[in-house]
Amino acid sequence: MSAYPLPSVTPVTVVHAGAQLTMENAHELLRLVQAVPTGLSPRVVVNLEQTRAMDSTGVGALVSSMRYVRQQHGGFALTNLSPELQRMFHLMNLDDVLVVYDTVEAATERLSIQP
Repeated sequence: MSAYPLPSVTPVTVVHAGAQLTMENAHELLRLVQAVPTGLSPRVVVNLEQTRAMDSTGVGALVSSMRYVRQQHGGFALTNLSPELQRMFHLMNLDDVLVVYDTVEAATERLSIQP
């Protein structure tokens, strides 16, 4: 007989980014991510559905947010990238670094069962 641990269901925090993620507001994204309680390994989804413009500071805020969550042994994902952001992420090889899902639902489902 063998025992296999069942995946735990962990709450997922969804952060909705605005129309722009630029040097004017990128620090706000990082602040919101760092405010997520870390007691149960944070699970964070950043919804970029409304985001149409992003500069290097915005990209840096996403990468810094991912690193912060991973340092807390949590899970981090992005969702709803526009075709323009998808191209930018591909050109910058960010699609190899950041986990991207098509929908918030898909990301939260995956992160909520992530060990």
